[in-house]
Amino acid sequence: MRNILYYLAGILLLASCKKSSVQPEETMETEVAETVNANAAASSPMGNQQKLEFFGYVDVPPSSAFEVYAKAPGYISRIHVLEGTLVKKGAVLGQMESPVYAVWQKELMQAAAEWELQKSRYERLSGLHGKEAISNAEIEAALRDYKSAEADFKGRKQELEAMGFSTGSILLGDFQQYIDIRTSITGMVTEVHAANGQLASPSDHLFTIVDKSHLHIELQVPVADIGKIAIGDVFYFLPAGGTDTLKGEIHLINDAIESTTNTIRVHGHLEEEIHAEQLSVGERVFVTMAQKQ
Repeated sequence: MRNILYYLAGILLLASCKKSSVQPEETMETEVAETVNANAAASSPMGNQQKLEFFGYVDVPPSSAFEVYAKAPGYISRIHVLEGTLVKKGAVLGQMESPVYAVWQKELMQAAAEWELQKSRYERLSGLHGKEAISNAEIEAALRDYKSAEADFKGRKQELEAMGFSTGSILLGDFQQYIDIRTSITGMVTEVHAANGQLASPSDHLFTIVDKSHLHIELQVPVADIGKIAIGDVFYFLPAGGTDTLKGEIHLINDAIESTTNTIRVHGHLEEEIHAEQLSVGERVFVTMAQKQ
């Protein structure tokens, strides 16, 4: 009888040991999740600190975005760039042609000839006036005609130069068949609204060029959180498709509330101006900041 009791006690003890050595599956999954979260927090620039989180977007100063318009009416005859093309200041984006260009250039040469004629006439009459051979009224009329012809020529010349014509070549008899459409800044072509054969006027927006050398982040901070940040605070974000966390700093805080979103715009500078290839203007970003205790 005693041996039977010892045998039963041994079986119960063995079963108890096996039960205590096996963890429930749910408990193990919880521990794994906690470990992953801890590792992620450790790899974050802010570690386990409490965070503020905001949405924002990549932007450039107004002076860094340049819209190119047609400088004269005409037909788009050539387009030399695509969206994404990097261009330098003065680069030719396309060309325009029109039959009226020949008329304008001919009128410039006629205006130049008329100015020379009136100038010679005035100089000749000035000599006669000095000898009192002509009246004051005659010399005044000659001066008026001379100045009028001069103004007409110079006005036409400046107008054609503003359109992109080389007036020096025109006055030598070398007429231009087309005018170039050029960019005034160095940057990337982000928009192309021109098409070959298109009839364009000076009000038509043809290209947009963006200089990405001064990218910044515009944060949209809820009004309730605006008191939790200050100029000089550091923020972090991960670009779309990127693997490296980028760093920035709060530079300006607006005091106007955007009524549609109940947020305030906050201007942030990037730590380094080397992220142009990683970021796109208008790109939405998710920004995190360490919450102050």
